[in-house]
Amino acid sequence: MARWLIPVGLAIVTSVGMHAACSASNDVNQATGGSGTTTTSTSSDIGLDGGDIDLDACAGAHCSADLHTLVDCSGNVVMTCPDDQGCSGTSCVPACASASDNKSTFGCDYYAIGPDIIFDGAGACFAAFVVNTWTTPVGVTVDYEGQQLDVTKFAYIPSGSGASIQYKPLTTGQIPPGEVAILFLNRFGFNPLGLVTDCPLGVTPAIVTKDTAPHGTTLGSAFHIATTAPVVSYDIYPYGGGQSALTSATLLLPTSASDTNCVAVDAYGPGIFGGPFIAIVAQEDGTQVTVNPSADIAASPTVAGTPKGTPAKYDLARGQVLQFTQPTPLAGSVIQSNVPVGVWGGKTN
Repeated sequence: MARWLIPVGLAIVTSVGMHAACSASNDVNQATGGSGTTTTSTSSDIGLDGGDIDLDACAGAHCSADLHTLVDCSGNVVMTCPDDQGCSGTSCVPACASASDNKSTFGCDYYAIGPDIIFDGAGACFAAFVVNTWTTPVGVTVDYEGQQLDVTKFAYIPSGSGASIQYKPLTTGQIPPGEVAILFLNRFGFNPLGLVTDCPLGVTPAIVTKDTAPHGTTLGSAFHIATTAPVVSYDIYPYGGGQSALTSATLLLPTSASDTNCVAVDAYGPGIFGGPFIAIVAQEDGTQVTVNPSADIAASPTVAGTPKGTPAKYDLARGQVLQFTQPTPLAGSVIQSNVPVGVWGGKTN
């Protein structure tokens, strides 16, 4: 349903937000994350005449939570899918199709954007975690603004903990089963006075020539992460910067969980330096987004404004970010699009 950026800070709270899966559908039978047999179903027979309500009815064989097996209503394995496949309905299909059909946190296609943040934290080390939950090695690719990036230059598998963490380069571009790869995506600028927001020593992120996070009401760009089998992905900002009091972490949702009808959710009220933000990420060229705002949208040099209750249309290309950051919250705004989009919401400080 949503992902949160949880701020951790002693003196400065910088960014809190969520990444919501939008959908007009309420008929699902799926599970999210982990292994085992727990499933969630919103399809049930609920009468309005005071009759019996059975929310736990089982329709028969269904996908396990990890997408590797079909299980019956008692959790017994009915069929195990081959390594290159996962379950969908009552059969096995290609692994990425399985993740797409089940619309969970497992996926093969993600977008990641740095959070809008107060000026002290801008340009800090931005990284994404990619967790191989599958039984085979998983290939990973990253592109940004239409350019394919060499993942072997900025992807690492960590080992150890604390100050003793070692980073092994992902020279093959493939993540072994059960391993976590860290993709160091961006670092630009200098450490604020007394704070450390650098990437680890010896690590060069994918983009070092600019701050890739959008700031304010503006247009920006997202990192696109694709894999050859289902994974779970998170991002963190700044990586290793807990003592900076500027930190946030995010569970990403795959593009397969996106849809064309959303209600915006942001965080609480105006901030000291910034405000609530809504960010919309296009997953296809030719994306048309119509926003019916719950409050006036203040215009910026790059984004047109519109009064409360007056829909405005915005055209976006694949990987482009449309962000609104302003003191007046836009929670409750209706976001309609011609193709599925990802929607983020939060607050800069």
